Amino acid sequence: MSPLLVNQKLINESYKETCQNMYDSLTRQSYKSYIFIPYNFGYHWILLILSVETGNLIVFDSMRNPKSAIQHIIDPLNR
Repeated sequence: MSPLLVNQKLINESYKETCQNMYDSLTRQSYKSYIFIPYNFGYHWILLILSVETGNLIVFDSMRNPKSAIQHIIDPLNR
């Protein structure tokens, strides 16, 4: 999933379109076991790893932000 199409700024500015871009990207990669999603918010990068088989999401965040800090990206992924 391209960070140019999915980032905090775009989620805030055009939520519906960004969710559709996420859905399209995830659908194209549904044959994979894991999908890596680099994500930038507030000048900080995190890595989200989505397990396609189980639906689990693993978050790698060097700053160890609380879940609430990244909830804005988790909610669209749950859709």
